Amino acid sequence: EFDLTGSGLSYESGDALGVFAHNCPQLVAAVLAALGCDGEAAVPAPDGSITSLRRALTELCDLGKPSSDLLAHFGGDAGGGVVVALHHVIDVLHARVDVKLAPADFVRALRKLQPRLYSISSSPKAHPNQVHLTVGAVRYETAGRARKGVCSTFLADRAVPGETRIGVFVHSNKAF
Repeated sequence: EFDLTGSGLSYESGDALGVFAHNCPQLVAAVLAALGCDGEAAVPAPDGSITSLRRALTELCDLGKPSSDLLAHFGGDAGGGVVVALHHVIDVLHARVDVKLAPADFVRALRKLQPRLYSISSSPKAHPNQVHLTVGAVRYETAGRARKGVCSTFLADRAVPGETRIGVFVHSNKAF
């Protein structure tokens, strides 16, 4: 449940809620370890400002499917080079431990972390100042590693009701 009081947000039946999630702290720590970094290096944010590597990896960068730019830095792309199944950014780092990128170059090669859209499961008439979501946490194993859905496990495991501020927006569905 999200409290919309004072936010200026409202919704109608059929709308979705966009949620700005954070990457899993354990995944961020694993990426930092693979990079050999402490997370304090200054790196560019997608908006052109400067932030810490840890914040960029936690809040701003997609650590899921590797971008073609990242694969190019590590000697492989869809056409070959890296032959291991590269499902996530961490897989690329583990597959090519011989390749080292500066933190700023690494961040530039990542995709921007996108908000996730969830269908709103509450009624605006019954709950005008609240948005309810029904979310199943995505958890699975691939290539011998436990994997998690970015936003579903953020909401299930790390968002503490009444304590965690989460960036959200309403995505209107005029065709509903």
